[in-house]
Amino acid sequence: MIGIGLGFKWFIFVVMALTAVGSSLMMVTRKNPIHSALWLIVTFFSVAVLYVTLNATFIAVAQVMVRQKGGLSSFHIPDVW
Repeated sequence: MIGIGLGFKWFIFVVMALTAVGSSLMMVTRKNPIHSALWLIVTFFSVAVLYVTLNATFIAVAQVMVRQKGGLSSFHIPDVW
């Protein structure tokens, strides 16, 4: 029998998986590169939440940090680090 904790994690996993798929589809169908980049950010954070629900917090944090750095350098936005 599924407990309330496992059921909630499963619900969050399914919602974030659908969000990741939907936002990735929105990312590749947008003509404006800025809108595509914003959907890419949504996709990355959705995948990070998926990693957290799988108890892989280090991978989630590493993925967000690496992707954030790549996104900043691709748009030539100066770092604040």
